[in-house]
Parts: sequence; structure tokens; C-alpha cells
Amino acid sequence: MFSLERTFGWSNASHAESYVSRAGSPEDVDRILKEASHRGLSVTLRGAGYSYGDEILNSGGAILDLSGMDRILDWNPENGQMRVEPGVRFEQALNCCLKDNWVLPVVPGTRYPSIGGALSNNVHGKNGWSDGNFGACVVEFILLTARGDEHRCSREKNSELFHAVIGGMGMFGVVLEIDLQLKRIPSPFLKVRKWTVSSLERMLDDFGTLRGTADYHIGWVDCFTKGANFGRGTIHAASFVEAPRSAKSGREFSYTSPYFFGFFPRTWIWPVIKPFFGNPMMKMVNSAKYHLDRMASGGEAGVQTFFEFTFLLDTIPGWKSLFEPHGYLELEPLIPFANCVEAFRELILLTQAYGHPSHLTAIKSHRKDEFMLGFSLDGCSIGIDIPVDPGRRKELIDLFGRMNDVVSWAGGKTYLAKDEMLSADHFRLMYPNWRAFDDLKKKYDSDFLFCSDMYRRLFA
Repeated sequence: MFSLERTFGWSNASHAESYVSRAGSPEDVDRILKEASHRGLSVTLRGAGYSYGDEILNSGGAILDLSGMDRILDWNPENGQMRVEPGVRFEQALNCCLKDNWVLPVVPGTRYPSIGGALSNNVHGKNGWSDGNFGACVVEFILLTARGDEHRCSREKNSELFHAVIGGMGMFGVVLEIDLQLKRIPSPFLKVRKWTVSSLERMLDDFGTLRGTADYHIGWVDCFTKGANFGRGTIHAASFVEAPRSAKSGREFSYTSPYFFGFFPRTWIWPVIKPFFGNPMMKMVNSAKYHLDRMASGGEAGVQTFFEFTFLLDTIPGWKSLFEPHGYLELEPLIPFANCVEAFRELILLTQAYGHPSHLTAIKSHRKDEFMLGFSLDGCSIGIDIPVDPGRRKELIDLFGRMNDVVSWAGGKTYLAKDEMLSADHFRLMYPNWRAFDDLKKKYDSDFLFCSDMYRRLFA
């Protein structure tokens, strides 16, 4: 039932030895939980494994893999309601609904995470300011707790559990079924515009305009520049449109050509680049991107499929291999609007001062939501990606500590789904509802059957 395996967070920066068991049905889940309890093992839940850090690690404990519970149980194209098991991936759900002109209102930046993981992390996308985080489209779910009881949770029934489990990192039990309300769209096609900006101030000003005029927007920032070019970047904005006459068939919405320019295999991109990978190369890549975007800035808007716009990194398979063998760390803080420019500037300057400028940096808009441990407020987030250099690990620890000082000072929050460096003290400052969350967990899981390395790091 259990096999001892080395398991990793998605960013490959940390790992743990755990006893892994895979479930394909609710009956499997019940049997595995009872066996884990009998053996005295704590249990961490894993879906597709796209949580970056130690949220899906459980040193010496058990991992319950739910990826095999991947059935779409019901889909109603008349009202846009979908019921799924937790292991269903976004790609699977979208391929089911897009052909009927419905879309999951909130999706992350890749098509491969599971719906159960999205619920547990309350993920966000490129439209957080309008449609909120993933929990906003969750109508109801069935939760199996440590005691073996099933609870049907919604905003009206078991409301406290509903608001704690969404964004609750799997610490209350196993979500067996999820009911979702999807969003009607004119077609699975988007009109996409992009333009460059010269500063962080300009980017955030343009974001303010886009929050009322575009369905999606995201910014990219060159974190290598200094002086007059500091904070330069590109904005991508998109809105749904009617399907063009040359629209692809429904089966092709998620299709990505295996070739660049019609002949160069995408799978060759990273092996070719990897020998040159490092700060000098990424400085050139960021500069080239900015100047190419600038040449195309303000041009005629193009039409893309939902998959093409939303899941850009998925078009280049294996990009994460650039960071092998030691992986990378990401800090994604969310800062109130009033403090965004100053906080983002300080964070970027810190990475430069330590010699670890962020290689890929995105900025997104958000709004406050209703959930107990929510990564939410009216503000913007910035994703800072830094490769792990084992010889400079102490520096990285110091850098992330200082960056989280900035986040705390600015009244922000660090995204837990991508974290493995946050201290318990910083966490409690950023998430003041942590004690109410922990008290509720103890009510439903007094023996701490559900636990993880992250939970022990932040709550112990």
C-alpha cells in the first residue's frame, strides 16, 4: 500500500523521503487513511504535484497521491456547472467546457495542476482583480475528515469549514468531489495586445486602466536593469472575442505545435541553452525580450486561443530543466496598491545587491476575497524566481528573510503555494487569521493526521 520514495516540490529545491500511496477512488482514500493512522503516519495530500515547496512534502510521513481520482463526474453545458474529482487537471476540464463556450473563471499559469490542488491553494490567474481567486468559482465540495466523516461544505452549509479548506493546504481532510460554476464566454479566443512601459510606476498606472477594460492582464519586468531603465517591462492584455472565421475545431484548442518556426523541435530549446544558462545569459534574454516587444509595441492586436495566451510557458516543454539539478526558489508577495511601487523597487534592488536578480518576473493584479487563509487583498503581486546555488545557500536564506521583511513592512503576504523560506514569525504577521485556522484544524483533526513539512514549519 505504501512505497518509500524521495519526493520533491515542483521547483525541485527541496525533497523528503516519504511513504507514498496512490488512490483511485474514495474507497481507496478511506483505506489508505486508516492504514496510515494505524501505522502512526501523518498524511500530506498531493494532486498533480505543482506546489513549489514543502507544502507537498512530509518527511518520514505518508503522501496520499490523488492524481488517479481524475473523473469529470458531471458537466452541464446549459448552466455551466461542473462536478469533478480532485485529481482532474485544468487541461482536462477546459477541453470539456471550452467547446461549449464556457471557461473556468480562474486558472493558474499552467494547464497541468489539479482542481483539488487549485482549491487547496486557492490559486490565482491573470484576472484576479475581476474574478478573484479559484475559490470564487467553487460552489460546494465533499470533505472527508480524519475521523472518517463526510461533510458537504458550501457558503451556506458548514460555511466555516468551506472558508478554511479553500486555501487550507489540505490540512483538514480529503476533498472527494468539487462542484464548480463556470463562466460563459463568446468563444475560446482572445484578442491580445502588448506594449512596453518604461517604469514600474507606468506599469501599475496602466494596470489601473486595464482593470475596467480587459478580461486579463499581466506584466513582465526586466529585473536586471539599473538606472534610467530600472523597472522597464511589457504588459500583455487580452479580452474574449467571437470566434474568427478560421477558428480551430474544439479538439485543437489545447494543441501546441512540437516545432518552433515549423522546423526546430521545442524539446531541443533548453538542452541547447543550458550550457550558457546563468545571470549573463538571462540578462541578455531579458534585454532582447524588452527590445523586441518595444518594436512590436502598439501594433495591431492579434487573436490567440485561450490556451495560447493563458499557458505561455507550456508551449516550451521542459523549461524547468534549466534549473536542474538544484532547482529554484520563488517569492511571490502580494502588496497593497498604495505600497506596490516602493515595495517592488526594494525587492528588485535586494536581488541585485545579493547578485541574484530574478530571471523571470511577472506582475499581476488581485482583489480581496472571503477565505480564512487567503492570499488576497486589493493590490498587485510580483513573482521573483531565483536559481538555487548550493554554495550560496546561506546568502539565499538571508536574502529571502530580508525580502519577507519588506513584504511584512508593506502590509503584504507571501504566497504559500510557492514558498519554502517563510519564517513562522513572518507568516503570523502576514496571515493574522492563522490562530483561528489552527484552532479549527484541531477541532476536526485533533491527532494531526493531516500534516506537512510546511505546516510544521509555519505552525509549530
